[in-house]
Amino acid sequence: MSLAFSHSTRSLQADRNNVSRWGLVLASLLLVAWAIWFYRAHFNVYETGQLTGGMNGDSLIATFPPEAATRLQMGQTAQLRLADSSTPISAIIMRITNQDGKSPLLVELYPLIKDTESLTALENGATGQVDIEVAQVSPATLIMGAARQFLNQPAMPAKP
Repeated sequence: MSLAFSHSTRSLQADRNNVSRWGLVLASLLLVAWAIWFYRAHFNVYETGQLTGGMNGDSLIATFPPEAATRLQMGQTAQLRLADSSTPISAIIMRITNQDGKSPLLVELYPLIKDTESLTALENGATGQVDIEVAQVSPATLIMGAARQFLNQPAMPAKP
């Protein structure tokens, strides 16, 4: 059954599109919130190395890949995650050696130990991972960096 033209125009005039307007407002607010997060949120970027063994006096030695030399500096803080412990140990970079760009980077760390259990584990040659925060980047920065890498790809030769 079809409606008469006067009934359909009357129903269109009576509809104020409130649901559509509220939906548009909600979608706009979500888009603005996402854009703020996209540019303002920060993710930590870490360099990861390995502990080479026990304590050497008051310090520890860790190895890092050679390309980490540009991002590591004396005085930065590090987190030691021992293989047999769930509690991270804070440390400070005291010295960086072997910065020739070819061999692994040796980093001397001074651990800030608060308990005797961690000290005993380090003195007994505990192994583990070292994480050093080197940057904080936003999602926008990550995407722009990926796009830059994609655009800077070397051109393929025309002839094989």
